[in-house]
Amino acid sequence: LVVEMATRLDKSRNVAAKALDSVRGKVREDKEYNEKIMVEKVSSYAEHFSRNMIVGAANNFFTYISEMLQIVLSKRHEVLKSSEKVTTEEVQQFTRISELISFIADRKVHELSYGGLKGIELFLKDRLGVLLFKNDHERMLLTILAELRNIHTHNRGRVNELFLSRVGRLQYGKFQFVCGEKFHADFDEFTILSR
Repeated sequence: LVVEMATRLDKSRNVAAKALDSVRGKVREDKEYNEKIMVEKVSSYAEHFSRNMIVGAANNFFTYISEMLQIVLSKRHEVLKSSEKVTTEEVQQFTRISELISFIADRKVHELSYGGLKGIELFLKDRLGVLLFKNDHERMLLTILAELRNIHTHNRGRVNELFLSRVGRLQYGKFQFVCGEKFHADFDEFTILSR
């Protein structure tokens, strides 16, 4: 959207400049009109756009998973059965069993969301028999997206040892990660990750 708007502004600006020049009697060749002033300006913010798109896409995915888990856990109580403890104090807060189940479900979703992608994947597979990914390629791309979100959120976009330990030391396809350096996802890389 932003690139499209910048492109349209450049085109409009050039049409207006040519019209004004013709009224003033100036004659310039088309190559003298800079057709990419706004596009170049927008490009200077590429790092910020990249960060916002990565963080937004990852957050949207995890929000979707959390909301789906809350719905499932509130409908299928047997999924919650485990050896986890609920204190008497916690139980006494509620007047209905449905409120207690909702509390336990919310707590489980919260716990899973902080446990990372691997924890969510294992829970879905073990408790619901649902596979989060079709194949290892999807798993790796979503792991990269989630970990990019984490380094943008917690490390100003710089690749660190924790990132490399979760993503793996090997470079993956188009993605090249170097410890200590910022990673900038261009539009093609973002498209791969968002699919």
